[in-house]
Amino acid sequence: MNLKHKAAEIIRGEIDRKGESAHLLCLLGDATNDLNHYRRALEVSDFKSSRAFKSIGENKNSLQHITFIKIFIQTTGMSYYFKKEYAEAVENFQKSLNLNSFQLDVLLRMGNLLKAFLYLNFFY
Repeated sequence: MNLKHKAAEIIRGEIDRKGESAHLLCLLGDATNDLNHYRRALEVSDFKSSRAFKSIGENKNSLQHITFIKIFIQTTGMSYYFKKEYAEAVENFQKSLNLNSFQLDVLLRMGNLLKAFLYLNFFY
């Protein structure tokens, strides 16, 4: 007896009542086998939901979602970099490099940040 559609209905009711949360969206993704719910869980959790990352990584159809995650994190890192919020930039660049270590532009920016950090600590 497959009752995933009933589970999805109940979870949607909870989302309507309580609002979106990473946990509920991941449960909805489990019930519907729709990767977009995991993607939304990542957005809602500010890309901190390990459950959503795990579910996307385990799904055989997840390549487009992993690409979206890499681009989002890299773009967020670049945004912080250009706003001169370097600690946040480094954090996002590290997340991006963990997903794909061959990103020359990100590596270059990380190198520039390291060089600036070492310079400031040496001279100030």
